[in-house]
Amino acid sequence: MSRKKLHVVSDDERPQEILAAAQVSERALLVALRDKLAGHLDDGVPPHVIARLVAELRDVDRSIRVLDRWEAEEDSVVVPLEVEPWDGTGY
Repeated sequence: MSRKKLHVVSDDERPQEILAAAQVSERALLVALRDKLAGHLDDGVPPHVIARLVAELRDVDRSIRVLDRWEAEEDSVVVPLEVEPWDGTGY
């Protein structure tokens, strides 16, 4: 199974609705959720909701950063070593 190449979602690619983002990619969905949560916090919410929204926002942001780190590591080049059998010499 091949995975879709992840990339940073530019402003013109950024779906405005969560449903549309869900159809693009996992990262696009997480970005849309993060933006929505941040927007709610910026608009003001009742005090009893703030802690939960901040926790959710941090969790979503952490997930985005993990995906970005995973993509960066996936792009690294790892060359497999050729292992030769040891014949007991070479001390």
